[in-house]
Amino acid sequence: MEALDQLRQEFPNQSRRPYGEKALLAEIELPFIGYTGIERVLAKIQARSWTEYDLARIEGRPEPQPGIRE
Repeated sequence: MEALDQLRQEFPNQSRRPYGEKALLAEIELPFIGYTGIERVLAKIQARSWTEYDLARIEGRPEPQPGIRE
């Protein structure tokens, strides 16, 4: 719950929130049944290790296309 609260506090605009919220919500609703990499998501949120996809959402720009690097 702390990681979810952190995401929501730091990024009140849901459309600009990094990925991971859906995985956290699924784990809260059905612990140990849903997403298996929840520890990785928690570590990413706590360390603020945003991916290029996360940064695109945060900055409100289009997501990078797979296989294309700038």
